[in-house]
Amino acid sequence: MKPLLRFCIVILCSLECAFAQQSQTTAAPTPSPSVAVASKLPGTNGVSTIPTVIRFGGSLNVGNGKGPADVVGVTFLLYREAEGGAPLWMETQNVRPDKSGHYQVVLGVTASQGLPRDLFSTGDARWLAVQVMGQKEEPRVLLVAVPYAMKAGDAETVGGLPASAFVLAAPASPVQVASQDAAKGGIIDAPGSQSPSSSVTTTGGTMNTLPLFTTATNVQNSAITQTGSGATAKIGVGTLTPVSALDVKGGATVRGTLALPAAGIATATAGKKSDPLNLVASSFSSATSTAVNQTFQWVAEPAANDTANPSGTLNMLFGLGATTPSETGLRISSKGLLTFVAGQTFPGVGKGTVTNVATGVGLKGGPITGSGTLTIDTAVVPRLNVANTFTASQRVSGNITASGSVSGAASTFSGSNIGVSGTGSQYGGIFTTTTGGTGLYAYNPNDCASCVGIEGFAFGTTAQTFGVFGGTNSPFGAGVYGLLGDPSQNGTGNSGVWGDSSSGIGVLATAGNGYGLVARNNSGFPTIQAYQEDETGWAFRTEGPEFLGCFIDAQGNLNCSGTISGSAPTASGDKQVSIYAMESPENWLEDFGSGQLSGGKAVIRLEPIFGQTVNTEIEYHVFLTPKGDCEGLYVSQENAQGFEVHELRGGHSGVTFDYRIVAKRKGFEKDRMKELRRLPEPPSQHRAGGKPPAPAKAAIGEPLPSIPLDSQEGTTTR
Repeated sequence: MKPLLRFCIVILCSLECAFAQQSQTTAAPTPSPSVAVASKLPGTNGVSTIPTVIRFGGSLNVGNGKGPADVVGVTFLLYREAEGGAPLWMETQNVRPDKSGHYQVVLGVTASQGLPRDLFSTGDARWLAVQVMGQKEEPRVLLVAVPYAMKAGDAETVGGLPASAFVLAAPASPVQVASQDAAKGGIIDAPGSQSPSSSVTTTGGTMNTLPLFTTATNVQNSAITQTGSGATAKIGVGTLTPVSALDVKGGATVRGTLALPAAGIATATAGKKSDPLNLVASSFSSATSTAVNQTFQWVAEPAANDTANPSGTLNMLFGLGATTPSETGLRISSKGLLTFVAGQTFPGVGKGTVTNVATGVGLKGGPITGSGTLTIDTAVVPRLNVANTFTASQRVSGNITASGSVSGAASTFSGSNIGVSGTGSQYGGIFTTTTGGTGLYAYNPNDCASCVGIEGFAFGTTAQTFGVFGGTNSPFGAGVYGLLGDPSQNGTGNSGVWGDSSSGIGVLATAGNGYGLVARNNSGFPTIQAYQEDETGWAFRTEGPEFLGCFIDAQGNLNCSGTISGSAPTASGDKQVSIYAMESPENWLEDFGSGQLSGGKAVIRLEPIFGQTVNTEIEYHVFLTPKGDCEGLYVSQENAQGFEVHELRGGHSGVTFDYRIVAKRKGFEKDRMKELRRLPEPPSQHRAGGKPPAPAKAAIGEPLPSIPLDSQEGTTTR
């Protein structure tokens, strides 16, 4: 046995020397690891016990505003690969870095058994990753050789048995004790040392079965077995042929939390499921004459990943036979809400536990204690396909679409932009009727510029369209009535109807067999007033057949294609006769007067107002008519103040006379037969065939036809 002891002592000594290496740190930011080294657990003997922890160092640069001296949650993970794959082991520690951000931790201290020994039993490479809480996992670091010294822990046993189990009991005799000769580096004997006595015995063991001290000195088989090693190792309890990493035959009592952790750390790209919990039943198939496994699987799955409120669900999966379990659709949310499979029904048997069903608002027929029928209370709940009557105000936040009509005694429809909107193929989207009053009433309470109560606009461009159309069958009514302020006694106000156009006709009045436009006024203001802002344009124009008529320009000039005449009643008063004005090719004003000679001479002064309207600086004409016998009369000394009248041949009579003065109107001295500018023609669509029909004329002396004005005064004859 001496060679065996020497071998074990040399191995242990070599491992202890390896554990003495110091960690090396780097200066890389966010976290920068140092070379990982093994360390022994507190209270253990460095010679006899292989340490199951690893000392690790690095540096942190927390970017969330915390100072380097704050405690930070850091997760350490061991992987088989440099990238990808699931972690073989992980643990989270609270790390307090120094002022420069450096820290030292001991991996494995959070578990009483330290790091699992089989992490390094295969000799494969292991990669360590560091993830600061709330940050991404940092690039992995390849572990140095020292942590693999934990594999040397197997040297403490032979086939799972301690070395003392193989020492035969013998009389006391000098033995050699191994020690390290620093000078020679070999093995020396220690005379006088006594070998320890041992009474541990065994009758042998079963392959793959872990040993068990049945007494202080006897080793026998335990109930625990192991097949394979490393990643293929399978531990059995109560079975010699385990089929999974841990195969327990019999009941199990877990005095703590039974955890099935996530398969990895979630990222913004995807979450990670938990390890599954399988419940397997076996059913015999008559079709294949074999037993078929029925695998029910519970799995915790991520939900709402990469959101402000991530969550999870507990899902039921099922697999038949050797098939991989798949989702059934049954799951439980994080709030305990159940989601059932589509088509799930809940059949009942008999009356169940419900003994009384009462009816609330909107239902009739209750209470039901056995069987019965619940019906809708139509006085409370509106129904489809039938007429409903609402007695209270209704509010709809969306749209109301009706293929028929929407009516009400005093209905109000409101909206943020458009209160009522409708479309129709013939009469438009809105049609109203009334037995008395207003069929359609629009009210605008706002005091703003260009506020409109009712606005109509026709978008057609090729046919005759109307923005607003109004009609009436009453001979005393109006198709369109506009009111400004309070109504006047004649039914109009300051501006009852306002028509506006930038290039066309502001207001158009037409009649097939009547009056196109009638205006009446009982005040001192003009009944019709036309204002022309363009001084070269026409303020007023009338037109008859053959495009003849009268017009008044912006300067107040009246031009008529016919005669300028008036009318006068006859002595009987039952007729009106026309009287005509004298016209001239030039613009003359005339005045009349009378005078008397005194000693054959008279001085006539022009009437002052008349003198201001004519130009007396140029020649004007005076015509004299004597009223008695004389030598004749002539005019002299014409000036701006007047003129003199003398008797011919030096006569000295005192005859009376009449005079007529004709002078050029001031400002129009040069006008003579001035050519008129041609008037623009009105739009052709307002003519019947380009020429309006001739209206019926009233003969001179005959009364004009009656004009209906309003329902209060009846008719007035002019």
